Amino acid sequence: MRLFDGGAIHFLDAGRRAAHANRITSHAIDGHANIITLQDDLPDWVQPGTWTDPVCMLPRHTVIRDCRFHDITSRGIKCSVNDCLIENCDFADITSPGVHITGEFDWEESTCPSRVTIRGCRFTRCDMQDLHGYFKPGAILVQPKDVGCPARVCRDIRVEDCAFTDCPRDAIRLYHTANATIQNCAFHGLGGAPVWHDAPNSDPPDTRRISG
Repeated sequence: MRLFDGGAIHFLDAGRRAAHANRITSHAIDGHANIITLQDDLPDWVQPGTWTDPVCMLPRHTVIRDCRFHDITSRGIKCSVNDCLIENCDFADITSPGVHITGEFDWEESTCPSRVTIRGCRFTRCDMQDLHGYFKPGAILVQPKDVGCPARVCRDIRVEDCAFTDCPRDAIRLYHTANATIQNCAFHGLGGAPVWHDAPNSDPPDTRRISG
């Protein structure tokens, strides 16, 4: 995990919300571990195993606009950052999800992206065949990392003014997601549901003016 002195780090409470903010005053690498010194004392509830968000390693305000993702044998975009806008992009003939909003699967320090907006995009024949065998179905898939420990929550996900055509499974699939909004979207020729969420772990998404 890339850290730097002066970088912010958030400690998450039992609801996986940022509950304590601190700053790194120094850090060193010891084998596979990052040894860090913090500016302020930690509250008593921070214990070994407490989730953190290393804010300093996340780029801010990422914009992907007017791009084409065609004939790809994996995902179109893997989004692992906060505050991201994906706008007016075209996704077609992709074997796995067109957009996968997720943390990095290999490291415990990974993040769960939040405040991501997908606007005015077109998804045609996405998620045709998962050649890798480990992606959940969905032309848009929101899936915080899941490596046998409690999953974290992606918050404030918006899908607006998008069209989904001839996708063989679900169009939008949400895992461990809160405050999601789906509006002004059209769905045609789907093999699954327009919008699916894992009810035990996700809030029902706010769906407005969807057709198909």
